[in-house]
Amino acid sequence: MPPPDPARWQRVRDVFAAVADLPASDRPERLTDLCGSDDALRHEVESLLSHDRMPNDPIGDLVGAAAHAAAEAARPVRLGDTLLHYRLTERIGEGGMGIVWRAVDETLGREVAIKVLPPGVGDDPRRLARFEREAKLLASLNHTNIAAIFSLHVDAGVRFLAMEYVPGEELATRLARGRLPLDEVLRVARQIAEALEEAHERGVVHRDRGFDLSPDGTTIAAHRHDGDGGDVWIIDTARNATSRFTFDAAQDNSSPAWSPDGDRIAFASFRDGRWGVHVKPANGTGADTRAFELQEAGALSIGPMSWSPDGTSLLFAVFDRTTQWDLWRLWLTGRVHAEPVLQTDTFERHGQISPDGRWLAFMSRETGTNDTYVLGLAPAAGKWAVSSGGGTVPRWRADGRELYYLAGGRMMAVDITARGDALSIGVPVPLFDYAHANVTHPDYYPYAVSRDGQRFLVTRELPRDPRASRDAPVIVVTQWAQALAP
Repeated sequence: MPPPDPARWQRVRDVFAAVADLPASDRPERLTDLCGSDDALRHEVESLLSHDRMPNDPIGDLVGAAAHAAAEAARPVRLGDTLLHYRLTERIGEGGMGIVWRAVDETLGREVAIKVLPPGVGDDPRRLARFEREAKLLASLNHTNIAAIFSLHVDAGVRFLAMEYVPGEELATRLARGRLPLDEVLRVARQIAEALEEAHERGVVHRDRGFDLSPDGTTIAAHRHDGDGGDVWIIDTARNATSRFTFDAAQDNSSPAWSPDGDRIAFASFRDGRWGVHVKPANGTGADTRAFELQEAGALSIGPMSWSPDGTSLLFAVFDRTTQWDLWRLWLTGRVHAEPVLQTDTFERHGQISPDGRWLAFMSRETGTNDTYVLGLAPAAGKWAVSSGGGTVPRWRADGRELYYLAGGRMMAVDITARGDALSIGVPVPLFDYAHANVTHPDYYPYAVSRDGQRFLVTRELPRDPRASRDAPVIVVTQWAQALAP
C-alpha cells in the first residue's frame, strides 16, 4: 500500500479538528460545509470520529484512554446528591456543555443553579485552562439579563459551576401554548440584545475574531474558529489560495494586524494561561516572537489594533476587570516595553494611529454612549469628538484625510484636516448600509479598507444551509464616492 499523501492527511486532520468538539447533531452540517463534494474526505473524517481520535496521534490515544478512565472513576451525579455544600433538588436542563441542576446552597440558604461539566473539559489541560479563563470573564459580567456565575468547584472528580438560579418558564414551553404577542416578542428581543451588548463590551465573543487587509490590498489575514479556539489564516485573493499562518487552535490565535510595510503580522495568542501579543513574518517562514505577555491577574483579553507608520510600535486593547477596556502601546525597538495610552474607568478601544503618527482615533464611552474621538499623541495635545450619539470602530484612509467608522447600521466617513496642532472635523456622511455594523467586538475589527478608501472588506452572515452558503455571493463596494456625488 502506498504511503498516505502528507497534504491529504493534513486536510483530514484539519477537518477532524474543526468538528471533533461539536455536538454529534451539528457535525453533519459542518462536514458538508468543509468537505463539499469530496466524499472520500468525509468518509475518512467520519471513520476517525467514530473512534474519537486524531489521525496519527498515539499520544492522543494514551491521553484519551487515561481521560476515559478518569471519567469512569468520577462518581455519577444524581438527584439528591450534595456537591460540597450544594444539594441537588431538580434536574432542569442538559446541553453539549453539561447538565444543569436546581440546588440549595446549604451554607447561605439560597437557591442556585449547578452546571456539572462533562469529563472531557477537565481531562484536557488546554481545554480546562480555556474554560476557566472564560468562566472568569463571564463572572465579570453584571447585568440583569445575564445569570451570574458565583464560583467554579471540583468535588470528588466532579467539576461544576455554581450560578444564579433564575426561576421562570422555558421559551419552548411558552411557545407550545401558541405564538407570542408582538409586544412580548419585542420585550424579549430587547432583553437578549442588551445582554449580548453587555457581553461583547466585556470581551465575551464566539466564533471568528477579526481580519485585516495587507497594505497592498491583495491578501487577507483572518482568524478562523476551530474547535475550542482558532488560528490565523492567510487568504491570497490574487491567486485564490488559502494557507494556515498559525498552527495550534487551542492557543486561540486571533485579532491579526498587518504591519505598514506588509512584512509582519501581529496577533493575540493565549499560551500557558496568559494572553500575549505575538509577531511573525507575513510570508509564514520561521517561528513567531512573543513581543508582550500580560502579567496582571485581572487582565482577561487582548487584541492588537494598529501599528505606528514606521513599524516601531504597536497599539493593542486590553480588558481588565478594574479599568475595563484600555489602550496600550507596545514599543518593539530598543527596550521592548508596553505602557498605557488611555486607561480610565470607562471604555477605550479600537485605537488607530494615524498614517503620519500624530493622532489616535479611538472609541470611548465617556459620555455614556459609544462614540469616536481623535486624540493628539503629542504632550498636552487636544481631543476632538468625531461622532455624536454613536460611532465605533474607526479606521483611517492611508493619507490620513478621511476617517471611517460604524454607526446606526451604516458605514460612515468624515473628512479630517490638520492645521498645526489642531484638527478640523468635517460633517459625517453615510457610505453604505452594513448589517454587521451593530455587531462589533472590542479587540478586533469587523471590516478593513483599502489605502485609497475605495474598497471595503466586510463580513456577511451566510445562510445555515451549507449548499446556500457555497453559492452565496461576496459583495464588494467599489466607487462609492462617485455614487454619493450630486
